[in-house]
This record gives sequence, C-alpha cells and structure tokens, in this order.
Amino acid sequence: MNEEIKQIMLDLVETARDDNYNMDVTISRFPELQQVDKQLLLDFVETSRDLNFDMDEAFRLFPEITGEALEEETTTSLG
Repeated sequence: MNEEIKQIMLDLVETARDDNYNMDVTISRFPELQQVDKQLLLDFVETSRDLNFDMDEAFRLFPEITGEALEEETTTSLG
C-alpha cells in the first residue's frame, strides 16, 4: 500500500474524531480527497470507528483504498 495514501487516510480518521465526526468539516480539510467518492470516505471512517480504530483491519476491508484485493477465504471439501 502506498504510504502517502495510508497516512492521508490515518489523518482523515484522526481529524474526523477531532471534529466529532462532522464529515463535511473534516473532508473540507483534505483538498487532496476532493475527487474521491465521499461515500467511500464516510464508510471508511465509520468502519474504522466500528472497529475501535483497528486501522489494519479497516484498511483490509477497503481494497479500493489500499489497491490490494481482499484475500477470499476458500473452503475445500474432502470427497
């Protein structure tokens, strides 16, 4: 994952916390994210919050941010 993107997203979540999750205010502080789908950013922040800020897990759940595909769990049946 690109370290610059990771840092921006970490900063976004931290700023959202500081702004009491007023995402209109938070997103306005990140001009570099103005072209990113707002719903994606909202979902990422909310998921981070729901995960008690386990950011490794939050990034894992958002491959569209990380550029890394989710590892699909596969099951093998033994005949």
